[in-house]
Amino acid sequence: WHDIGADMDSSVFGFVVRDDDLFIGGSFNTAGGESIRRIVRYNISSGTWHSLGNVLSGTVRALAFSGENLYVGGDFWPISSKQLRSIARYDLNTGSWHSLGYGLYGMVSSLSVIGDNLYLGGRFTQADGKVVNNVARYNLTDESWHAVGEGVNDFVITLAVSEDDLFLGGSFTLAGSTEALRVARYDLETETQQSVASGLGNAVSHPIHAMAVKGDDIFIVGEFTHIGGKPFNHIARYNKPTDSWHSLGNGVNGDVFD
Repeated sequence: WHDIGADMDSSVFGFVVRDDDLFIGGSFNTAGGESIRRIVRYNISSGTWHSLGNVLSGTVRALAFSGENLYVGGDFWPISSKQLRSIARYDLNTGSWHSLGYGLYGMVSSLSVIGDNLYLGGRFTQADGKVVNNVARYNLTDESWHAVGEGVNDFVITLAVSEDDLFLGGSFTLAGSTEALRVARYDLETETQQSVASGLGNAVSHPIHAMAVKGDDIFIVGEFTHIGGKPFNHIARYNKPTDSWHSLGNGVNGDVFD
């Protein structure tokens, strides 16, 4: 392990690497011994810290890149006059911040860029004045907001993309009017909700905190101890071709958050 001289005074909730830079978001007010608020760039080669303008107040929770644009999500509001409510775009070329319409009313916890679309998960009900339920889509080309189906009824903590499917994990129990206990699957091509291991009734016992995709498998971690009444201790693997859940040995003996 090596100290990078972060010297942050509060929590980090998200980070992303691009080329030789590490972008970090959280609730901190200092980084690298300097007054840098909520989001910072760390150059890996030079070991130097750089501010992105100190324009946000609140908490940064999720980061994602599309081209030369860094999308930043969380539960924050602007210090400047820009409408940077819980979601914002930072242009790496110009070093400037931009709003996405009037932003979101609530909290963004996860971001995923798929082609020309930015998907957002969290706890919110409106995006740019449109009704969305805890998951939303922002078209990067025409800069418009869209609902993702009927959304879900509670917190979306994490998102994952596998080919044409968007997987949602969190603490929700319904996707639209259909039971979806903590996990849901949305077909991006047909724009319809699909089942996840319907034989087990989509029944993840407690919240999912993170997802990762490898090939045809989606790995989930969180607070859960059972899926469909069978023991799965805080980690599990879902296989898409067989539509089935699989354990990873005996799992782990405590909650997993990332």
